[in-house]
Amino acid sequence: MTHAKLTLLAGSFLVIIGAGVALAQKPAEPVVKDGLHVVGVSVIQADPTSKIGGSLVMGQQPGTRVYFMLTNKDQFFVSVDDNAGKIESFQDDQGTDLRKGQMGSGFGPFPKLSEDGKSCMFEVACEKVPASGAASLSITGHAVVTVGLDAKTAEQADVELKKDTKLSIGGLQAVVDSAEIHKFSDTPSLEITLKNDKGFDAIKSIYIVGTDGKAIKGEYRGYSNIGATFSRSYSFKTNSAKGKLGVVYFEKLQKQEVPIDVKVTLGL
Repeated sequence: MTHAKLTLLAGSFLVIIGAGVALAQKPAEPVVKDGLHVVGVSVIQADPTSKIGGSLVMGQQPGTRVYFMLTNKDQFFVSVDDNAGKIESFQDDQGTDLRKGQMGSGFGPFPKLSEDGKSCMFEVACEKVPASGAASLSITGHAVVTVGLDAKTAEQADVELKKDTKLSIGGLQAVVDSAEIHKFSDTPSLEITLKNDKGFDAIKSIYIVGTDGKAIKGEYRGYSNIGATFSRSYSFKTNSAKGKLGVVYFEKLQKQEVPIDVKVTLGL
């Protein structure tokens, strides 16, 4: 039996191509076909003796967090924009406004995307906790996600993935920031990090074609964004940094608004 009641409304989207030029705005088809689900709730008290805003739970920040998973088998999620989303209300069933803490409320900075792109996870967080005896939480607002459309493939022969190599293949415009072959196990791997000033949302996957003609897919290892510099890391199960490099990329990126109207109890 589920106690999480979800009401999902229609939103709007903005179509973006290339470097982010807005082309059209119109009513969106429903974003949520397979579901927006609450998958976790945490409530952690602040440590009254802490001088740095710590909590009573080691390694955790104080406050209330509700974790969501959005799934749509017909789309490929590439990012969650934690700055574009908005929390309109966040309160318990006793009327406590959880947004009224010093830091307010918002979306967590580390959303998680599934490898197949069919689902993404994000959190809504605030520094306040519900009143004693509260039995449920209510949240309204909207998240903003970006999905990729019109996937294409481009390849370039005779590429050597070494530091400072410039790449311009299909939708990939980047420089190799680091490249190392690791031989710490029976299966050597090529570890690379790419960087640019535009981001990698348009990149679905990359691969290297080995000397045997087989494609070796790059396993996604993480990303970072510091100022105007974006980085993304991949691992290839190969001991060679040379070969044909392939890129699967999206010709269009589409921002979609995901309305949230949720009442949550402990029985998820």
